[in-house]
Amino acid sequence: MKKLILRAYCLIGILFLFLFLYGLFNLRLSVQRKMDLTGYGEITEYVTSTVKDETAPLGEKTVLSFRLKDVRSDYNTLLFLTAHQNVTVYLGSDIIYQMEPKDGIFMPKSPGVVYNEVVFRNEDNGRTIKIELMPVYEGVNDIPEMMLGNGYQIFKVILFSNLPILSLCAVIIFIGIMQIVAALANGKQEENMSIALTHSTFTIIIGIWKVLDSDFMALFAKDLPVLTILPFIIVMFLPLMIMKVIFDVLSTYKSTAWIWPEVVTLIGICACFIMQFFGIADFRETYYVPVICLGICFFCAIIGIIQYIKENGFDNDAKAGLACIFLGILWTGLDIYTFMATSGITRFPISMFLFLLFLLFLIFRRMQISRQGMEVGMQARQYKKLAYHDALTGFYNRAAYVDFLASSEFDLKKCILVAFDLNNLKKCNDLLGHDKGDIYIKEAAKIIMDCFGERGRCYRLGGDEFGAILLDDTMEDCKKRSKRMQDRVAEFNKNSPDIHMGIACGFAMFDAEEDADVHATIRRADKMMYEEKFRMKQQGA
Repeated sequence: MKKLILRAYCLIGILFLFLFLYGLFNLRLSVQRKMDLTGYGEITEYVTSTVKDETAPLGEKTVLSFRLKDVRSDYNTLLFLTAHQNVTVYLGSDIIYQMEPKDGIFMPKSPGVVYNEVVFRNEDNGRTIKIELMPVYEGVNDIPEMMLGNGYQIFKVILFSNLPILSLCAVIIFIGIMQIVAALANGKQEENMSIALTHSTFTIIIGIWKVLDSDFMALFAKDLPVLTILPFIIVMFLPLMIMKVIFDVLSTYKSTAWIWPEVVTLIGICACFIMQFFGIADFRETYYVPVICLGICFFCAIIGIIQYIKENGFDNDAKAGLACIFLGILWTGLDIYTFMATSGITRFPISMFLFLLFLLFLIFRRMQISRQGMEVGMQARQYKKLAYHDALTGFYNRAAYVDFLASSEFDLKKCILVAFDLNNLKKCNDLLGHDKGDIYIKEAAKIIMDCFGERGRCYRLGGDEFGAILLDDTMEDCKKRSKRMQDRVAEFNKNSPDIHMGIACGFAMFDAEEDADVHATIRRADKMMYEEKFRMKQQGA
């Protein structure tokens, strides 16, 4: 079932990418700038009438008419914002501008939220302008504010009026990007890297959604019709994204309640796409579908938290989950209310302030989890170090030696096994004390590491027993290392007034004719080491 849902979402994601590329390739962007900024004015003196028209989508249209005046070369642009209305502008009896939806796969029957731009000439002064507005959906028959003046100045005013919401979106997108960078940079230490990347992607998508949904982007919507669709597609996925966040906040607690939002959201998305494709209803007309999915999402989240509390108690994860749901309901509820009350036209950034609060809560929660994970990880690494290292010398211990011999990193045919034994360590402990014995062990370990450590791993296997595994070394080089070790031992003994060191060494490489397995090779290395140990004792070393 999970795989089927995942594949369905992948197909929808591919379709979403297709729509984005379709809009991108149809981009026609043209911005005119005039250096002589002479300002603008709002047209308030006009006549309004409602006229029946069978050709209009809803059977009627609103007509605005006024007389044009004060037009000159640097003060000649009429700009007005319409939401889901077909627009026709007449100069006298001539049509000089039309805004209608574009034909194409998945293109809606509405031109969307668009800034309409009409440029006049000096000789148009005194002529009558008539603007016909034909709403495509019920409840969007708003009379637009009409601005006449310098095109660049109006552009600046629109930009600055949208600056609060655009700035918030920029901050949110930046936070999302920085979280991704931090997660990738600390990939090895990040215990919940997939959660970090999920939350970061969710953050960036929400920021992009609100940028696309701003009035500023309506300046480009006429030539980029995909901007009409993208925000609604993001809204379709919103319940699923929020559910995933709540799921992560609860430390991926398993609950049967989690599966229902996935299924319901998938069904809702498919239904919206089918209705759009067959012309039954546009994405905007089916906004109630993601709203219903969102309600189901929060309901299931509450059920999931109740189950969690019954099993685990009212702990920090449960409190964080409830806080996440509360902030999510508050943010999405305000956003839905604002959308319905303004027909999707708003510059009021309070919903993004709430999302920023929601985001900061998620970051704070993740920092808590990461800090807890770091503490647990540090303890685990400390325990692992104690389990695999000798406390006195810092060498790997016998457990690490056995594990390495059984690992895939160990290649019997390319490794040389070396055995060491410290002569007269017991005598040193008995005559000079265990403190001197520890110095003997540590100094011998340093010499072994200096001579053999650069080509492999060194181990303390017992009280006076050491071993080494050389990687990609030759027997001839190993003999040279053994000789260098004995020279270092002799130098130590010359400068040591009380401790007399002796290190016996034997080594062997796997031979298929002699050795049945690695243990046979170890026995040959031990035999060579004991022979040298006996010879050294015979010589009084």
